Amino acid sequence: MQTSRENVLTVLAGEKPDRVPFIIWNNKLPSPAIEKRLLELGACVIVKSTVWHSHLDGIEVRRESMPLTADGHARTRTVYRTPAGEVSEINVSMPNTSWLEKHLFESPADYDAIEALLQARGYTPAIDAFRAADNRYPGACLARPATVHSPLHEVIYEIMGIENFCLEWADNPERVLRLVELMTADVDRRVQMLAESPAQLCVIDGNTEISIVGLPLYREFYLPHIARACRSLHAADKYAGAHLDGNNRLIVNEVAGTALDFIESFTPPPDCDLPLEDARRAWPEKTIMVHLPSSLHLQGPAAIRAHARCLLEEGVGDGRRFTLSVIEDLPGRGLETLVPLAEEVAAWKL
Repeated sequence: MQTSRENVLTVLAGEKPDRVPFIIWNNKLPSPAIEKRLLELGACVIVKSTVWHSHLDGIEVRRESMPLTADGHARTRTVYRTPAGEVSEINVSMPNTSWLEKHLFESPADYDAIEALLQARGYTPAIDAFRAADNRYPGACLARPATVHSPLHEVIYEIMGIENFCLEWADNPERVLRLVELMTADVDRRVQMLAESPAQLCVIDGNTEISIVGLPLYREFYLPHIARACRSLHAADKYAGAHLDGNNRLIVNEVAGTALDFIESFTPPPDCDLPLEDARRAWPEKTIMVHLPSSLHLQGPAAIRAHARCLLEEGVGDGRRFTLSVIEDLPGRGLETLVPLAEEVAAWKL
């Protein structure tokens, strides 16, 4: 009998596993008791980790906690003082998640400072930390490095924000393209570190909102990055994936033409727009890590069992290139529904 770790690697290799893998991210485990039960049921924990430490050369960084507001969320302002000027961002933190409330870019006056900031980025290997994460649950986990998104995606979501990007793409496309050029060099360095690391599966794109990006920009900027990253990772015998947790119907054919090995957090209806059956037909050579839609957990344990059986019937086939997973936040953290979900997967016979 394969370990749960071996079972996932078997599926990624396109071979038939002993049983359908059930995957859960470590930050989605709601309690020690549920963690213990999921491991007993054969879950494989994907431990979020990193293979590098980042630093900024010649940049003064100042972080300050902000007063709590009515929503009760903690906020941190980070100020970067560069030789070309000062920029800042505001991060909001909650348990197990965080997001940017204010991006670095506020006006065209910030371009020079942001360019200096990107040029100051550097990385050193963090292999010991990664190996420790990869052995946190012996035989029952795989460590997953941080996602490296396409350069344009990182410019939009880390640097500018959607509204600013749309305005600047219309008014100052040459300055936006300069940021993309600098980000491309930065992204390529990180992909190379993934290739040189002990990681076995690496996520090199994702979180794409195609209604914002549009197919022309996706084809021009995202697909070349995916192709470059896949070449680098495949040369090092790594699996390359994309975290496609949104609406994928518009890009299903583009994704089919990539060399991606797996699609992480694929979410079928009712939460997103591409049915699993269509995805399996379009991507027969890609492992699909299906995230059972989070909204369904609101219906309770019995409904979760029924929905899990439907997805298993629809997607498993002979067991190759399929996992059922919990990779996104769940209502109530899944305290009442995670174990029933895992029990249905464990009971499925290939």
